Amino acid sequence: MSSIIKGFDIFSMPFAFNLQEKEYKRKTLVGGVISLIVISISAIYFGYLCYLYFNNYINPTINETYQTIDYDFSMPISNNQMAFQIFMSNGQTLDQFQQTAGVTYAIPLVNYIFPDLSNNSQLKQTPLNIIKCQDASLSGFYCFDFTPISNNQNAMNIGFDKNQIGNYRFEIGIALCNNQQFISTYNCASPAQIQSDFLKITNKLTMKLTTQKYNTQSQLYQQFTKKEQISIQDTLTNILKINLLKTNSTIQQGFITQNTQHQNYISDYNKENLYFTQSAVQQQNKNNLNLVSIIQIQIGSYELKQNIQYPQFTYILAQFMSAFNVILILGVIAQLSAQSEIVQDFAEVQLKFYFKHNAWKYLISKNKGKVQDLSLSQSLTQLHFQIQNLSFNHYLDKYLNLSFIKRTKLLFMNKLSAKAKIKNQEEQAFQTLIEQASQQLSVVDLQKELMQMKIMLKLLLSPEQYAAIQLCGYFFKNENQDFGSSSSNQRAINKEKQNQCNYLNQGTKQQLQGKLEQDLMSQENIKNELAKLKVNQQPQIQLEAKESQDKKSLQKQENELITNYIIQEDILKDAKDVNQIENSESSIQNHLDIIEQINSNMELFQDFIQKFLDETNTKSEIDKRILSCMAGINNQNIHKSPFV
Repeated sequence: MSSIIKGFDIFSMPFAFNLQEKEYKRKTLVGGVISLIVISISAIYFGYLCYLYFNNYINPTINETYQTIDYDFSMPISNNQMAFQIFMSNGQTLDQFQQTAGVTYAIPLVNYIFPDLSNNSQLKQTPLNIIKCQDASLSGFYCFDFTPISNNQNAMNIGFDKNQIGNYRFEIGIALCNNQQFISTYNCASPAQIQSDFLKITNKLTMKLTTQKYNTQSQLYQQFTKKEQISIQDTLTNILKINLLKTNSTIQQGFITQNTQHQNYISDYNKENLYFTQSAVQQQNKNNLNLVSIIQIQIGSYELKQNIQYPQFTYILAQFMSAFNVILILGVIAQLSAQSEIVQDFAEVQLKFYFKHNAWKYLISKNKGKVQDLSLSQSLTQLHFQIQNLSFNHYLDKYLNLSFIKRTKLLFMNKLSAKAKIKNQEEQAFQTLIEQASQQLSVVDLQKELMQMKIMLKLLLSPEQYAAIQLCGYFFKNENQDFGSSSSNQRAINKEKQNQCNYLNQGTKQQLQGKLEQDLMSQENIKNELAKLKVNQQPQIQLEAKESQDKKSLQKQENELITNYIIQEDILKDAKDVNQIENSESSIQNHLDIIEQINSNMELFQDFIQKFLDETNTKSEIDKRILSCMAGINNQNIHKSPFV
């Protein structure tokens, strides 16, 4: 289960080697300067974007579409959205002009027309009173009193019929005063006065319509007032149709998560002018009134679908990141500088550990004339530490006379072409260092060298030595005092291991001495056998005449015996050499496989450890070193083995 959970880890740290002072990246002075420039520019730009965002200077995304209204509805409307007044040619309102003249020229009439619920084919009209507008911006204008059809004097709902446009409408009519129709209410002027003073084209019926729109910067609805005028004529009736535009607005805004607001309102209108004869209009109205001007206000057949979406703060971050990525192009210069620094770091390692003769040459050339009375060992020691403490950049400036600009140029030329022309020896030496360092940066070459080194080390070690080396290691600093309680315990351990090595040497000497004595005894036995054979042959000799013949025969037998012995020894020696060769070939063929199995096979590991401890052959110097650093060797019963 834990492995499955680990598989979802998106914050895992990729493995990387440290470069210098526990840094995972090569930092340079050029990179630091460019980074400060990038950070400064980015911080200023991000602050500018935040200023625009929190002050609503970033325009939201607005989508608007016009659609035909295919449903019935009603929406609220207020009386200050529709105001009217009649202005005479001298600038006076109709009320002021009639008050001065003492007679009534015309009477404004307002009706609300709507379908009859009992008979949808018929329209009903309800007269509305007119009052002075309460809005200061509409001073001197008349507004509608909605009391006859609403509980609120200043607001009501206007309907819309999708099947018939204009079934719900407001209608303003200017009727000429006539004593026959308005007997007791008004003191009407004579037809001649009306013709001369009122029915003039310079007299205007003025209509003020107030709409509203959403201000994306202030995030508030703002009202806009437009003025429409129609002339008053003596023969024609001007009918002005105003179709209000209903807007369905959806507003989405929020810092991270967005809230949605919906609002329906009148945002605009369109108009249409129609002209009819006054007699024709008089015949059409029920009251047979002489109407010289008519204004019809209704909701049009189209609506505006408006979607306003304010940007989230993540939009600012995305815009910042896009600009930040452009600024990061400057980082290419820093990366080139870091790459050159890494190459020079490896070149410094090459100089200190590979091209030591070159370093020594340049150090000697700069130290000429300085008298130093030092021994050879002191000179070599001083040379070693001078090379180790030599700064590569100081070396390039002082010894190769290569400035930063020249080095950068050579590095750039080396990237473009490996066969760049080199002018002098100093540049040639620098080029050689760079080429060698670049090869060391190759992971493929490094892996090949590591694999070759591993194979060579395994071939140089016996399986017993390889198994024993697995137990070798260091102490932490001062940790040997923790385990041993005191330095005397550690000295005792070291002395004990020294005694083990001395006992190893003593046992080896005894083995060699015993083998030598066995060889001498073997030769003495051969001589005794020959003497005994000679004594046994002497009593059998009776005749002196045959003495010389017997001596020759005995000498021949002795020579044959010695020859057979030598031949047998040669045969045994050849057989032993053949076995050693066969064993050696078998060992070579299976050596790497055996080494690979040591760490995974516990029984095989134990066998080779035991062989290493019980080995009766002479211990080499490497065996002694392995034995001295093996962990846990002092905790075992070391006296059971003569070599532990």
